[in-house]
Amino acid sequence: MTTPSLPWYKHKLVWMLIAPPAAAIVAGMFTIWLAVTTSDGLVVDDYYKKGKAINRSLKRDKLASELGLSAQLNIEETDDILRVYLDKGSLPRYPEKLTLHLQHATQSNLDQLMQLAPAPDGLYIGYLSAPIQEGIWHISLATNEWRLVSRVRWQDGMNINLTTL
Repeated sequence: MTTPSLPWYKHKLVWMLIAPPAAAIVAGMFTIWLAVTTSDGLVVDDYYKKGKAINRSLKRDKLASELGLSAQLNIEETDDILRVYLDKGSLPRYPEKLTLHLQHATQSNLDQLMQLAPAPDGLYIGYLSAPIQEGIWHISLATNEWRLVSRVRWQDGMNINLTTL
């Protein structure tokens, strides 16, 4: 008497031989998809000039510290309106305009740069062009003379304190 043989797909050894190459193909396709859909963070051409400009930025940070400046940034969960409350410290008057730069730590296509409009009592208002994604953000509030910065892990509806480094 002979025992009937099983078809090839019912043998465990065949699947053990097929699994590693199949997993490599799936991982390779995922890697290709990831490479195509995400942007590369490129090195700037004028890195030397940017390196020299760091001293100017440090002077702005130092001036903000000497003046005792601070600010609180607020973005509501469902709102595209951004509110900044500036404590002017020893500044004689509130600045006429402020520049707010929101930089994502890894994805420069999410960055936003905006001019904030003044409102009464140190309140400045701006409008987001796109919702803020979760992740790590570098936030800079500045004029030509001084700058306040912060690095935060963004979550919806949070208040961010901007101070000098």
